[in-house]
Amino acid sequence: MDVLNFDFFDKIAPRLGFAWDVFSNSSLKVFGSFGIYYDVMKLEIANGSFGGFKWVAHYYDITTPDWTQFTELDHPSTAFPYLETLNWRLPAFDSRQPIEGDDAIKPYSKIEYTFGAQYRIADNISLTARFLHNRNLNAIEDIGLQTPEGEQYYIGNPGSDWVNRFVGEWWPCPDAQKKFYSVNLLLEKRFADNWMGGVSYTWSYLWGNFGGLASADEFGRQSPNVERYFDNWFLHYDQYGNESTGKLATDRPHQLKVYGGYTFDFGLTLGMNGYVYSGTPLSLEFELNRADGYFPLGRYTNGRTPTLWNVDAYAEYMLKITDRYKVQLSVNIDNLTNNDIAYRTWMLVNQSVVYLDDEFIFNTFDYEQVLNEREAGGQIYRDPRFGMDHTFMAPISVRFGIKFLF
Repeated sequence: MDVLNFDFFDKIAPRLGFAWDVFSNSSLKVFGSFGIYYDVMKLEIANGSFGGFKWVAHYYDITTPDWTQFTELDHPSTAFPYLETLNWRLPAFDSRQPIEGDDAIKPYSKIEYTFGAQYRIADNISLTARFLHNRNLNAIEDIGLQTPEGEQYYIGNPGSDWVNRFVGEWWPCPDAQKKFYSVNLLLEKRFADNWMGGVSYTWSYLWGNFGGLASADEFGRQSPNVERYFDNWFLHYDQYGNESTGKLATDRPHQLKVYGGYTFDFGLTLGMNGYVYSGTPLSLEFELNRADGYFPLGRYTNGRTPTLWNVDAYAEYMLKITDRYKVQLSVNIDNLTNNDIAYRTWMLVNQSVVYLDDEFIFNTFDYEQVLNEREAGGQIYRDPRFGMDHTFMAPISVRFGIKFLF
């Protein structure tokens, strides 16, 4: 039985493009493009939602800090008090997905258009300006509900009427939204007179509630079509019941890049590449009902990670042995200044999971009040890592190379 079935007409992908030599002398080019793009389905959805991958976890209460007692134990075990067993990979609710009419699942798709111009300042120097916009049209994800057996899912387009007939008892499942805008300016000199170089600046804006095939809310988790985004009905709403859209976790509005290289007449080449990026948005996260990626105050609540910058360097020397044989010696230096800037900041506020029933969440609540009450009763612990930087840039590294050319 086909779970997802798309025919030729479901994936018609129009694409248009043009390039215009304005003065017919290659001094000014204007260009643009438009396209609709479709994704092919990945195997992750077959593994995670239709029985290919099994994951059953048995939970016990840890009653001692003596780690030597945490050995491999059979289940059931009497070493620690038993709590519960959860099946984390229950098959999807109904494998007979709708394939006709308004309820038909639409393939994963996005729309993109670009427009730009390139001006020749000199024979080897050009200035390019380019605008780009893309956004999701339809996504395919697992949309979850809590059942007595555990988390269980429908497979479909988030936000569709068909999905919301099943999971919209409380707040409706929203569309999977991801919108990206960027403007890029590039001043570039091609290699001539022993040197080349360029400088690029990009302004961008990334907004929505969905990272795409890799989950930025889960630090780059690559589980396409079965990520955490729609696994619980409340995940896309804040504690006040407002839809939680905003700056996505990989938004870097300002990016400056510089590169260059020079070749000396005696065979030595030196090069460098450097960049400065804005930090990424920070959103306070509250683990609720075992669901990662819940932001009770919405997205982009706590500023950004530190500004990220880096310089790499390269050197190469060509040693001539004969007219035919040469030896190339090279060295690459990554992170020349040995920066230790953080990529990530820990934003999970609670170390212990908080459980709230659906009606309590639906009637809105104050996560801070819940934390204080549970903490005062000794039921949960706050995470002491909250607000601390972690996952830093790799330290300086040097790679040497040698090639024999003939």
